[in-house]
Amino acid sequence: MTGVAKGQHTVGLALLGLGALCLVETFRIKDPWTGARLLPLIVALAFLGLGVAHWVSPPGADAPAAAGEKRRVGQVVVVLVLLAVYVALLPAAGFSIATGALIAVLTRMLGRYSWPLTLGLAIGLALAAHLVFVVWLGMPLP
Repeated sequence: MTGVAKGQHTVGLALLGLGALCLVETFRIKDPWTGARLLPLIVALAFLGLGVAHWVSPPGADAPAAAGEKRRVGQVVVVLVLLAVYVALLPAAGFSIATGALIAVLTRMLGRYSWPLTLGLAIGLALAAHLVFVVWLGMPLP
Protein backbone atom coordinates (compact mmCIF):
# COMPACT_ATOMS: atom_id res chain seq x y z
CA MET A 1 0.00 0.00 0.00
CA THR A 2 1.47 3.38 -1.02
CA GLY A 3 1.69 6.41 1.23
CA VAL A 4 -1.22 8.01 -0.60
CA ALA A 5 -3.42 4.94 -0.12
CA LYS A 6 -2.51 4.76 3.59
CA GLY A 7 -3.29 8.42 4.04
CA GLN A 8 -6.55 8.09 2.16
CA HIS A 9 -7.61 5.13 4.29
CA THR A 10 -6.61 6.98 7.45
CA VAL A 11 -8.73 9.98 6.43
CA GLY A 12 -11.59 7.62 5.55
CA LEU A 13 -11.42 5.98 8.97
CA ALA A 14 -11.27 9.35 10.70
CA LEU A 15 -14.33 10.55 8.78
CA LEU A 16 -16.20 7.33 9.56
CA GLY A 17 -15.36 7.72 13.25
CA LEU A 18 -16.44 11.36 13.25
CA GLY A 19 -19.64 10.44 11.42
CA ALA A 20 -20.42 7.70 13.93
CA LEU A 21 -19.79 10.08 16.82
CA CYS A 22 -22.06 12.71 15.23
CA LEU A 23 -24.75 10.10 14.68
CA VAL A 24 -24.64 9.00 18.34
CA GLU A 25 -24.74 12.62 19.53
CA THR A 26 -27.62 13.39 17.15
CA PHE A 27 -29.85 10.87 18.87
CA ARG A 28 -28.83 12.15 22.31
CA ILE A 29 -30.48 15.51 21.60
CA LYS A 30 -33.46 15.75 23.95
CA ASP A 31 -35.36 18.47 22.12
CA PRO A 32 -39.03 17.57 21.49
CA TRP A 33 -38.91 19.37 18.13
CA THR A 34 -37.92 16.79 15.51
CA GLY A 35 -36.21 19.44 13.41
CA ALA A 36 -33.57 19.92 16.11
CA ARG A 37 -31.96 16.66 15.02
CA LEU A 38 -32.19 17.28 11.28
CA LEU A 39 -28.99 19.24 10.65
CA PRO A 40 -26.84 17.09 12.97
CA LEU A 41 -28.21 14.00 11.19
CA ILE A 42 -27.35 15.47 7.78
CA VAL A 43 -23.83 16.29 8.98
CA ALA A 44 -23.39 12.78 10.41
CA LEU A 45 -24.55 11.17 7.17
CA ALA A 46 -22.28 13.45 5.15
CA PHE A 47 -19.26 12.46 7.27
CA LEU A 48 -20.16 8.78 6.93
CA GLY A 49 -20.60 9.12 3.16
CA LEU A 50 -17.29 10.94 2.77
CA GLY A 51 -15.58 8.34 4.96
CA VAL A 52 -16.85 5.50 2.77
CA ALA A 53 -15.85 7.42 -0.37
CA HIS A 54 -12.33 7.93 0.92
CA TRP A 55 -12.06 4.31 1.97
CA VAL A 56 -13.21 2.70 -1.29
CA SER A 57 -11.99 5.11 -3.98
CA PRO A 58 -8.70 4.27 -5.69
CA PRO A 59 -5.86 6.54 -4.60
CA GLY A 60 -4.33 8.98 -7.05
CA ALA A 61 -0.81 8.45 -8.28
CA ASP A 62 1.98 9.96 -6.22
CA ALA A 63 2.68 13.21 -8.00
CA PRO A 64 4.44 16.45 -7.17
CA ALA A 65 2.29 19.31 -5.94
CA ALA A 66 0.41 21.08 -8.70
CA ALA A 67 1.37 24.62 -9.63
CA GLY A 68 -1.86 26.02 -8.18
CA GLU A 69 -1.48 24.18 -4.88
CA LYS A 70 -0.07 27.18 -2.99
CA ARG A 71 -2.86 29.39 -4.30
CA ARG A 72 -5.48 26.93 -3.05
CA VAL A 73 -3.84 26.77 0.36
CA GLY A 74 -3.87 30.56 0.44
CA GLN A 75 -7.57 30.57 -0.37
CA VAL A 76 -8.25 28.18 2.52
CA VAL A 77 -6.34 30.48 4.88
CA VAL A 78 -8.34 33.48 3.61
CA VAL A 79 -11.62 31.65 4.25
CA LEU A 80 -10.54 30.65 7.78
CA VAL A 81 -9.51 34.22 8.62
CA LEU A 82 -12.78 35.58 7.20
CA LEU A 83 -14.78 33.08 9.25
CA ALA A 84 -12.96 34.19 12.41
CA VAL A 85 -13.73 37.84 11.60
CA TYR A 86 -17.35 36.85 10.89
CA VAL A 87 -17.69 35.20 14.30
CA ALA A 88 -16.16 38.28 15.96
CA LEU A 89 -18.54 40.65 14.11
CA LEU A 90 -21.67 38.57 14.65
CA PRO A 91 -22.61 39.88 18.13
CA ALA A 92 -22.04 43.54 17.24
CA ALA A 93 -23.30 43.67 13.65
CA GLY A 94 -26.04 41.05 13.82
CA PHE A 95 -26.63 38.02 11.66
CA SER A 96 -27.89 39.64 8.46
CA ILE A 97 -25.20 42.33 8.19
CA ALA A 98 -22.31 40.02 9.17
CA THR A 99 -23.55 37.27 6.83
CA GLY A 100 -24.03 39.69 3.94
CA ALA A 101 -20.55 41.10 4.45
CA LEU A 102 -18.99 37.62 4.62
CA ILE A 103 -20.74 36.49 1.45
CA ALA A 104 -19.76 39.71 -0.35
CA VAL A 105 -16.09 39.40 0.57
CA LEU A 106 -15.92 35.68 -0.24
CA THR A 107 -17.74 36.11 -3.53
CA ARG A 108 -15.59 39.02 -4.59
CA MET A 109 -12.22 37.59 -3.48
CA LEU A 110 -12.62 33.95 -4.39
CA GLY A 111 -15.19 34.07 -7.18
CA ARG A 112 -13.95 37.24 -8.84
CA TYR A 113 -17.47 38.32 -9.79
CA SER A 114 -18.49 41.89 -10.65
CA TRP A 115 -19.58 44.22 -7.86
CA PRO A 116 -23.26 44.28 -8.89
CA LEU A 117 -23.43 40.47 -8.90
CA THR A 118 -21.44 40.24 -5.66
CA LEU A 119 -23.72 42.70 -3.84
CA GLY A 120 -26.83 41.07 -5.29
CA LEU A 121 -25.74 37.64 -4.08
CA ALA A 122 -24.74 38.93 -0.64
CA ILE A 123 -27.96 40.84 -0.04
CA GLY A 124 -30.14 38.13 -1.56
CA LEU A 125 -28.60 35.29 0.46
CA ALA A 126 -28.65 37.28 3.71
CA LEU A 127 -32.33 38.10 3.15
CA ALA A 128 -33.09 34.49 2.22
CA ALA A 129 -31.44 33.26 5.43
CA HIS A 130 -33.48 35.78 7.43
CA LEU A 131 -36.66 34.66 5.69
CA VAL A 132 -36.01 30.97 6.31
CA PHE A 133 -34.82 31.16 9.90
CA VAL A 134 -36.74 34.09 11.37
CA VAL A 135 -39.96 34.16 9.38
CA TRP A 136 -40.57 30.51 8.48
CA LEU A 137 -38.86 28.65 11.33
CA GLY A 138 -39.36 31.29 14.03
CA MET A 139 -35.76 31.06 15.20
CA PRO A 140 -34.15 34.15 16.72
CA LEU A 141 -30.88 35.17 15.10
CA PRO A 142 -28.07 37.12 16.76
